[in-house]
This record gives sequence, C-alpha cells and structure tokens, in this order.
Amino acid sequence: MKTEIMQIIRCFRRVVGILRRGQRWRLLFALALMIFTGALTNVPPIVLGKLLDRFVDASKVQFWEAWPFLTIILTTILLREGIQVGRRYLVEDTCARIGKDVRVDLVRRLLRLDLGFFTDRQSGALHGRMNRSVEGLVKLIKLCFLDFLPSTFIAAFALGVVLYRAPLLGCIMALVIPTGFWIVLCQVASQKGIRINLLRSKEEIDGAVVELLGGLENVRAMNTGDFETVRVERVAERLRAKEIVHHLWMAMYDAAKYINEGLFHILVLGMSIWLATTDTISTGDILTYSMLFISVVTPLREIHRILDEAHESSIRVLDFFELMDLPEDISFATVPASSKRSFSENEQAVKISGLNFTYPGACEPTIDNLDLVIQAGEFIGICGPTGSGKSTILKILLRLIHPQRGNIFLLGRDLNSMTREDLARMVGYVSQNAFLVSGTVFDNIAYGMDNAPPEAVEEAARKANIHNEIVAFPEGYHTQVGERGSKLSGGQRQRIALARVFLQSPSLLILDEATAALDNLNERVVQEAIEEAMIGKTVIAVAHRLTTLRNADRIIVFDKGKVVESGTYHDLLEAGGLFTHLAQASMDAKDNILFDEERDGLSQTLWRHVPIQGRQEVIAFAQR
Repeated sequence: MKTEIMQIIRCFRRVVGILRRGQRWRLLFALALMIFTGALTNVPPIVLGKLLDRFVDASKVQFWEAWPFLTIILTTILLREGIQVGRRYLVEDTCARIGKDVRVDLVRRLLRLDLGFFTDRQSGALHGRMNRSVEGLVKLIKLCFLDFLPSTFIAAFALGVVLYRAPLLGCIMALVIPTGFWIVLCQVASQKGIRINLLRSKEEIDGAVVELLGGLENVRAMNTGDFETVRVERVAERLRAKEIVHHLWMAMYDAAKYINEGLFHILVLGMSIWLATTDTISTGDILTYSMLFISVVTPLREIHRILDEAHESSIRVLDFFELMDLPEDISFATVPASSKRSFSENEQAVKISGLNFTYPGACEPTIDNLDLVIQAGEFIGICGPTGSGKSTILKILLRLIHPQRGNIFLLGRDLNSMTREDLARMVGYVSQNAFLVSGTVFDNIAYGMDNAPPEAVEEAARKANIHNEIVAFPEGYHTQVGERGSKLSGGQRQRIALARVFLQSPSLLILDEATAALDNLNERVVQEAIEEAMIGKTVIAVAHRLTTLRNADRIIVFDKGKVVESGTYHDLLEAGGLFTHLAQASMDAKDNILFDEERDGLSQTLWRHVPIQGRQEVIAFAQR
C-alpha cells in the first residue's frame, strides 16, 4: 500500500509541475477558501450546543431567545455555501482549462512521434488510452481539491476544537483515524494490480471495437459479425469477472469501516455523557461533540474511494507522462539557420548516394546502397515488384522514416537540415489512400492553407477534374464529405487530394499510386493536368499501372532495393527486361493479346504470352 500512496504523491507532484503559473495560483486561492470553509463548517455544531445549554439551564425559555443562535447558524451556512459555490467553480474551471491544455499537448506530441511507434498499436486502444490518461490527470486534481482537502480541513478543525475543549475526549475521538485508515490500507492493498488489469481490458475492448468499425464493410460482406461479436464478448466477460470480484471485496471492507465508525461513535457519546454527568462538559456539548465526531469520520468514509480513484487516476497519469516522454521524430528537430540553403532551378532536385535502409526486424535491406540523381524539372516514374523499395524511397524523401546510412540532398539542401515546415512548403504528396478530414469539400482542398481564395480552390478542382462534380453536390463546395470522406467515391476522394496539391503548387510533387483509384477516363485527364500543372517542376510518381508513366522523362525500375533499369517508357518496353515483365503483368489482356496504341497512332506494340519451359515469358515486337 505504501507503494500505491507514494505513486499517488509522485504523480500529483508531476501534475502540479506541468501546470501553468495562472492555474497554480487559482488552485492556491481555492485552497485558501477550503481552509476558511473548513472552519465555518464547525461553527453550527458549537452554536447548537450553546443553544441546547440555554434551553436546559433555563426554567422557561422564550422562542425569540433562540433566534440569535439560529441566525448565526443560518448566516454561517449561507456564507459557507456561497464560498463553496465559488470554490467549486474555481476548481472546475481550472480543471477544464488544464484538461484542454494537456489534451492539446498530448495530441501535439502524438503527431510528432516516430511513425514506428504506431506500427504495433491499435488505433482504438491508443485513442482510449490517450483520453483516459487526460481524464485521469484531471480527476486526480479534482479528487484533491474537491474531495480530499475540503473534508480533511473540516475534520482537522473539528478534532482541533474537541482537543482544545476536552483533551481526553479528543484523544479518544482521534483513535478512530488510525483504525479506520488501517482498514482502508487493507482494502486498497487487496486490489493491488486489479486496476491496471481493468484498464488494460477496457483498452482491449476499445481497440477491438474501433478496429471493427473501421472494417465494417468487410465484416458485413464476409458475414463475420457473429464471430467478431463473440471475440468482443470474451474480452467483456473477462472484464466482468474481474469487476464483480473487485466489487464484492469492496462491499465487505466498506461494512468493516462503518462498523468501526459506529463503535467509536458510541464510545464518544458514552464518554461525553459521563463527562457531562461529572460537570466536566455541558449537556449541550454532548450534541456538539457528536456532530464534530461525524465531521472527523467523514474523510474516513471517503478516504478509500479517494485513494482508490486516485490510484486508478495515477495509473492513467503515468500513461499520460509515458506518452509525453516519448521522443519526437528527428524530423521535428530544430535546424540551425546556417545549414539552410535556398533552392535554385539549376540544381539537382534529388541527389542520393550510398543510401541504406532496413526495416526493424527485417533480414535484408529494403534500400541497398542506392545512388540516384534527379534533375530539377524532371518527371520521374518509379516502378518495381512489391517490396522492391519504391514506396520506401518516397517515405525517406518525406522524412517519414529515416535511413541508417547515406546522404540525401533534396531541392538543393541536405535532407537532414530540412524541417517539417520546409518539406510541407516545397514538397506536395498524394498517397494511394487519400487523406480527407471531416468537413466540407472546400476545407479539404484548402487543408493546411489559411485564407485560400475560393477562385484558387475552384481552379485547383478543375485541374483535378472534380469541379463539375462538386458543383453538382447539394451544397457545392460547402458539402460535408463525412469522416475520411465517407460520402464520396474513391475516385472523388483521390481527385480532391490531387486538387489540394495543385492549390499548394509545390516545387516537388511526390505521387504514390495517386491515380490508382481513378477510372481510365479520369486517370488520363488528371494525368494530363498533373503534367501541365507541374511544368518546370519536379514530379516523382510511383505507379503499378505503368501506362500512367508513358510521358515520364525517365522511369526508374527498382528491384530488391536497387535500380536495375532506367530509361524512357518505350526504351524500357523494347529492352525486354524487368520493366517489360511488369508492363505485361499490369495490362488487362484478352486471350493473352493486348494492343497498346501510342498517342501518335503511328505504331503499336503487340504483346503475347509465350510459354517457355513451364513459365511465362514475354515477347514484344513493334509493327509499323
């Protein structure tokens, strides 16, 4: 139990340490109000005792003689409750501000973590852990300033009054505190570890449910709803079994606490009556000390709940600080001004030398001693088999992952010297899975760009071949797209993401299967728009549908982390190497024959599958 209490104290000190100066002063002022109300709370029992003495000692009492006593009690109660309202508002308002600040700080920290942190974690479980950690931090402050300290001050003043007026009775009354606290210690010690288990079980349920909601269409299509329900039910049953045992033990300990209080209450009353019979105290003091005893034991009645909830909150606070203490991704590091250099049109857009990257746990490098140069203004296509490293190189250029060895210069600067702000300003990125936020179409096209003019947004949408569809929506550009663009088709989401980068007009555009969700007609239009919008700028595009790279200045073919081929679309087709195989595999052939007409209409390439020694080889020949 000592460990749990020390954990609560350490967590509370850390929480106080992160509070802003104004928040600390507000809580200190609330503390002063608690001390004052603690004294006021003990005034009515003393006044009632005096009133009772007045009635007992007098042979005849007039009703009006009680009014001064009743007025004091009423005034005290009104004053105390008025101060209590102000104190509670002050604490609640401060806690709300603290909750807002720490939630924003935690989200900011999570957005700046290394992406590898999220690889092995369920989004739902992490989201639940984040929310509960913030709630636990706020609750720890509330438990202290709304529950523990107010009742402690009331008890301290009550016991002080009794010790001052009747020391022997005060000492007997004080004995209820160690015995009651010992029961509480046993109660808390009996549930050691169960709180963590309950928290982790709840996180497991959160993770499973969020995962299901994210793949709801597939679950329904595969008719695995009952299977998934059973999976959640098993976790929920484990949680229920743990909770019921916990609650049973808590009920037994609560009963022991009330029995202890009842025995001491009887002892205090008996001692008060005996003292009154010996004229050591007055008759009215019997009522006074009985009421003061209730004030003394009130914190004991609540101390287990407070310690229990404080311990649970401290576990959550530890989760909060664990998340906050995680190191930021190195791409957010401050870059010295001396290392920055502006981009010139005459410089190389990308220069890579000796680049190596291996994913954690992998046996072979994904990028193996790569050397690559891309000139400014080039349209570069990248292709290769699955796992060849083509998407990995894009992530490295965007500083989403970091190589173990090698040098990279991007837009005339060492990549390691570029901040996230630099990359966001100069590099546009569109992935295969378009990123849309819950908001309007306009919000998503202008995402990340403050005060974007409506005409510029519309022009970007026209370039992405989505403007006509947007104006046909019920509310045009102000139409809500839903969470992750759920109200839009895959092609519409992709074109809105493309419109965003057209609005950004970056010096370098990186496309990772950016047109994969488009039909052939939209793909051709959008591809032409990309090429037109990026004239004089650099484009790097990864594609499986290789016809989208037809107009590329150069296509780089990756295999096992190395560049195995490089050249124009038609040169690579006729070379009969890996690109030829990839091109054949990417085409929808009918009866193993496909005619791929060139734009000038002067030639066509005929592809045929020719089985040789049990495997498919591709032969290409040109026909004029």
